[in-house]
Amino acid sequence: MLIFNFVISYVIQFQKDWQEELVQEIDSYAGVEEKAKRISDKTFLYKKFSNDRKLLSEKLNYVLDNIGPDVILEDVQMDHLGFALSLSGKSALDFTNLIVRYLEGNMLSEIVIVSANFDKSENDFNVRIDGVFK
Repeated sequence: MLIFNFVISYVIQFQKDWQEELVQEIDSYAGVEEKAKRISDKTFLYKKFSNDRKLLSEKLNYVLDNIGPDVILEDVQMDHLGFALSLSGKSALDFTNLIVRYLEGNMLSEIVIVSANFDKSENDFNVRIDGVFK
């Protein structure tokens, strides 16, 4: 019985030492879960940003490609919801054609002429247009 008790005591001590080693090893991984979560969150945000950037890139190309050679782009402001353009040109027909091209493109839900002015001294039209994407 004494030998059996000694063997069991030895096995228990061995198991206890092994458990302590494993606890120390687990403690060394304490920050890994938090780091993995931060990396996962950053990856998710990067993918979202990348997708938004592609969406804006397509919209920006649409807005700029429809501006004809007779219209001069003075200013552009844009986000994922819509855009605002300040334009100048010599003929009102050029702006009418621009609006028609935007509406035929089927990417806008509405387009608004915010202001239109004629500068008689320079014989130039200055137009501000806002558009809302679908």
